[in-house]
Amino acid sequence: MSDFGLAVLGIFATAAPLGVAPVFHSAAEGADSRERARLAGIAALVALALLAVAISIGDAFLDWLDVSPESFQIAAGVVMIPQALRLLWFGESAAAMANEGMRRWAWALARTAPLLAGPPALVAALSYGTRFGVGTTVGAAAFTMALSAALLSGSGWWVGRAPWLAPVLGRLNGGILAVLAIEMILDGVLSV
Repeated sequence: MSDFGLAVLGIFATAAPLGVAPVFHSAAEGADSRERARLAGIAALVALALLAVAISIGDAFLDWLDVSPESFQIAAGVVMIPQALRLLWFGESAAAMANEGMRRWAWALARTAPLLAGPPALVAALSYGTRFGVGTTVGAAAFTMALSAALLSGSGWWVGRAPWLAPVLGRLNGGILAVLAIEMILDGVLSV
């Protein structure tokens, strides 16, 4: 698989849009398809901006910490494991919560963007940026966030009408993430 493909797979697995979709669906409940698409697009753009910053500062950040990319890769794999376990056990990235009086768009964005660009996605993006280069990894993050926006905007159909599908896909996402986390740890250990 190419560096771009590996980066897309890794960022997709750590952003876990399949596990975020039930949370987004719950937060955007009652929104029409246009509003849902707009909210998903904004959430993906915010997440992409956070990932792009992490990717861009990766080498300088690791130099400042005096941490080798290999050691950081091990740490990144360790950070990914709790999310992989949550996805495997529950099929979603976080529990859906009531929006308690917040406007729908604020709640959907406040819940979705930090899940897409959470700690596992940020450390994976930073690690891939040091391994594959900034341009390749930012391109992979952009592709992944576009795919995430499409999955989230369509969540009314595939989460709402087939509720059994979301936990299955979330668990599949968790399995992929667990494999990638272990691969990152082992690759980092063997590189040291």
